[in-house]
Amino acid sequence: MKAYKSRRHCLLLYPEDGTHVRALEYIERHYKYAYIKHDKDVIEETGELKKEHWHVVVEFQNAKYNTAVAKEMGITDNYIQECRNIENALEYLIHYREETKHQYDIAEVKGDLRNKLIKYMNNESRDEGEKTVELLDYIENYSGLLSVTRVARKSAELGLWDVFRRASTIYIRIIDEHNEAYKPKGII
Repeated sequence: MKAYKSRRHCLLLYPEDGTHVRALEYIERHYKYAYIKHDKDVIEETGELKKEHWHVVVEFQNAKYNTAVAKEMGITDNYIQECRNIENALEYLIHYREETKHQYDIAEVKGDLRNKLIKYMNNESRDEGEKTVELLDYIENYSGLLSVTRVARKSAELGLWDVFRRASTIYIRIIDEHNEAYKPKGII
């Protein structure tokens, strides 16, 4: 397999392989991840169940070579592939948008990247206007002074970063208007 470097990697691991079990335990202790056990996948041609396996998405703070990840995890690099799009990789864990495949419950997904998956799914059905209204409601209903940092962080937490980023200069003006109402009188 060709070596590549990435911050995100997808792994296919098998519960019956002790080295894979240890690799998953290592990932749980050291990195941001999401994984699920696929035990209801079917081979289309025969209708037989596929062998149980885990799909794992791992996110590192810095980019790492797939060969180094394999060595660190104690597995061979043929079980690792580059994660080009984290949203698609996380959605695949539950076969989201894959109607012909078994639909896994999001509750079966383990790990801290599960929250990203939930955000992606929650925001897909909302248009930009609905997201904008939610962010405006947050600003209008906030009691006290607001910083741009606080609104930016809240936007990211709520899955509204796209609308905040695109209209950040407008939101900064709205935050300034909001803060004007909370400034003590007599201060310029």
